Amino acid sequence: MYTSNPYTSESLASCSYIYANSSQECRSNLEKYSNMIEQTLDLNELDNHKYVIKPDYDPKLRELSEKLTEVIIIYISNIV
Repeated sequence: MYTSNPYTSESLASCSYIYANSSQECRSNLEKYSNMIEQTLDLNELDNHKYVIKPDYDPKLRELSEKLTEVIIIYISNIV
């Protein structure tokens, strides 16, 4: 007994279109997320397993980073 294929080429094309668009949208969103992470996190610190926001992300963070650097330099100079 022969049964006809319930999936028409039109429905298959429609499904392909939906999945392709959905996949493309997900990829676009992931690229945006990745760019945001790269712009926000200090990737050099990730090598040390530290999740640090880039000082350049915000003027206040920049100021705090400069103060921290000064403190570290004073601390190191007192050790030596």
